[in-house]
Amino acid sequence: YSWNGLLDADPKTPALAVFSGERRLAPLSEANWRAGESQGYWTAPGLETTLCRNYFFAGDHSQYFPARIDWASPYLEWESLAINSDGEGMTLEVALGTIPEGAEPIEPQEGPATLPFEVIWSATVTVGVSEWTSHQLQARGVEAGAHALRLTAKGTFSTLDKTAQRQFFLRNFRSSGPTEIRARLPRSDPPPEVRYTPRDRVRALFAAPHAPESRPQTSPWAVYDESELLVRPLELEGLVRTALFLPTPGSWEVTTRTESASDLIFYPAFYSSERETWLSGRVIVEVSRENLPGVTWEIDLNPSKDEGSKLWSEGIRLPLVAEGPGSLQLSFRSAPPKERTGSETAKAIPFFLGEPMLVPARDRGSRHPGTARPDILLLSIDTLRADAVSGIGGGETTPWMDDYFGRGGVTFTQAEAPSSWTLPSHASLFLSQYVARHGVRMHFDRVPAETATLAERFADQGYETAAFVDREFLNHRFGFHQGFELYDQRGGHFASILPRCLEWLGKRDRGAPLFLFLHTYDVHDPYDPPEAFRARFLPAGSKPSTEEIERRETQMTTLYGANQGHRELPESDAEFLRALYLAETAYVDSLLADFIHQVETRGLLQDPLVILLSDHGEAFREHGTWLHGWTLYEEETRIPILIRFPGNRHQGRRISARVSLLDIAPTLFEILGWSIPEEWQGESLLPRIEGIENHPSERPLYAELTQSERVLASVWKRRMKYIENRTLEGASPENPRLVNREAYDLETDPGERRNLGGERLEEVSRELEAAANNFAEMTSRQREEGTSAAATLDAETIQGLQAIGYLQTGTGAGKD
Repeated sequence: YSWNGLLDADPKTPALAVFSGERRLAPLSEANWRAGESQGYWTAPGLETTLCRNYFFAGDHSQYFPARIDWASPYLEWESLAINSDGEGMTLEVALGTIPEGAEPIEPQEGPATLPFEVIWSATVTVGVSEWTSHQLQARGVEAGAHALRLTAKGTFSTLDKTAQRQFFLRNFRSSGPTEIRARLPRSDPPPEVRYTPRDRVRALFAAPHAPESRPQTSPWAVYDESELLVRPLELEGLVRTALFLPTPGSWEVTTRTESASDLIFYPAFYSSERETWLSGRVIVEVSRENLPGVTWEIDLNPSKDEGSKLWSEGIRLPLVAEGPGSLQLSFRSAPPKERTGSETAKAIPFFLGEPMLVPARDRGSRHPGTARPDILLLSIDTLRADAVSGIGGGETTPWMDDYFGRGGVTFTQAEAPSSWTLPSHASLFLSQYVARHGVRMHFDRVPAETATLAERFADQGYETAAFVDREFLNHRFGFHQGFELYDQRGGHFASILPRCLEWLGKRDRGAPLFLFLHTYDVHDPYDPPEAFRARFLPAGSKPSTEEIERRETQMTTLYGANQGHRELPESDAEFLRALYLAETAYVDSLLADFIHQVETRGLLQDPLVILLSDHGEAFREHGTWLHGWTLYEEETRIPILIRFPGNRHQGRRISARVSLLDIAPTLFEILGWSIPEEWQGESLLPRIEGIENHPSERPLYAELTQSERVLASVWKRRMKYIENRTLEGASPENPRLVNREAYDLETDPGERRNLGGERLEEVSRELEAAANNFAEMTSRQREEGTSAAATLDAETIQGLQAIGYLQTGTGAGKD
């Protein structure tokens, strides 16, 4: 007997076995098989060749990859994940062919460049599922040899205001050869049966003969939606809350304990994700206490879209009459509207119970029982390099920051980011861990659900938590919503975010202190400041070398093409774009000045502790590259960290010690008198702020950047900085090949112009090998504790990521 084809087995642990009835046949070597062994089986496993490890289609374009095909009529396999805000599908054309030698790119009037391509074989698939989905095609008629792979996406986009997106990820795009299995046994024996460990066990289970083949298998409550999670992050009208799913009718009961008079707050929604409509229903809440009669509330919800959004945003607050400590039983029940009771269609009303919580009773008790704990305001200005803040780099770009933080607070002038793009750096901010430790490296990674974020730890300490973010890589699908009671990701930059935040603060009525996180992409490319700020920073008559740099729609792809070597841009373009970038920074400064003024005059925060920082910098051709996520030079990793203490304590302090973004969380914990978790890798900055530690730190600081084919690592130690560049091309991910090493004395050469790597070979090797050992240990611990999961992104998020340059083409990490 013989079989030849694609075996859908786990290549690492196929657990392949061949049975004849209940008898397991013995595996044979190729030599024994050819020698005519009378019984047994022999197999020649199919091999895989990776053609593309990962890629992000943020907009319609074609991307080309070399494709060495070792088998005729190969199988092509990959996984895709869609980020889709409108439910519409996208398409991916997969083509194998050749690119004529010496072919020049074709530059259309609009859109990215293409290459002349002679198609040998092609096929088109639809992409639209917001979970990782496997695809498989057989390229029949394609001979073994050197080819080119062209991937063309259609139907992808992202709006510049970040309100809609339709994009998708690819990963593990590979060609697979067929597996050959041969078995020999007596004709009278039962025919052979091949058994193995499937690559996707759940999918294989659903494909078993007993499963119905007429419709796809989904969750047990497929009548509601496709998710199997009982507790899940749910985004409605741009607001994300962690919610408990209940069918209708359904119920949930919990017993808890209160120490004082309390109110119950929860955020209800009868909502159909499939139809994207608000539904009618009833919520019955029962509260009972030992030795006391119970209280029942029945609430009819028949909301319009506006009313449903208001309930999801502001919630329902119920007073619990009992005083003093004691056990409390809570019951939530969902029921259909009264006019539909008994109707079969009433069963398909999904109910989401968002963020149920007990808070100190209104008008009873002090705001901060026990000790006075300040409100915390954490401001993340994405892409803000340190020298753009005039209190650090000079000039008059940020007068409000210079006054509020420079004269009224603490300025760290030598702060470093752990990566040069948004996703890993923000993960390090909220986890106080290096990238190798938390594992959030690539565009499809997410903060592990089992890892406690900074917001979760504040919530555990009794803080109310809220975030207003500019979506994209701060999308809840990357896990940053964890611990936030309110996670507003409607975006729109600070011009929209700050007014929404002020409105929410004005309605807020809690007895707890607040941990508030605000994030914006305002200074991120495309650089397009308001005209008043543009005129202030851009000299009259200034023009770039090409109008593509001036247009928002083409600016990023033009700079991206320059990074890939497709075009050369002069230094005058760097001056032009730097002026626009500083104008954007000044605009953010003015918005924050107005925001803080209103917060203070209206008493919306109580003597807050305010921290302003960034996740990475931005390059303007200092080392031949633009944007960020391309290198680990200082223009991309040096960031501002500015702190304003309650009561203006420590005002006017300037600290030049080199510190890390990882230090923010431990600093907050020490200020508040909390124990710093052992798994955090940052250290508190409070001793330096208070002048207890003034000596240079001996601890090394690390940064990482993983791109499609490159792995960059750097270490800062005392006055030196070491950078290592490795490639995955022709190597395994576990052992990338060394390309080069660099070393810079930042005290005498802050611009990293003179590479000392060739002069200090022994020192550079010693420091980078020590850093590599530390990275390996961190990665080992991260794998032991659980690998970071892949983010499930909707099309809207993917579109937004492309609009700001994330997940773009080529070998760069893209931009965040």
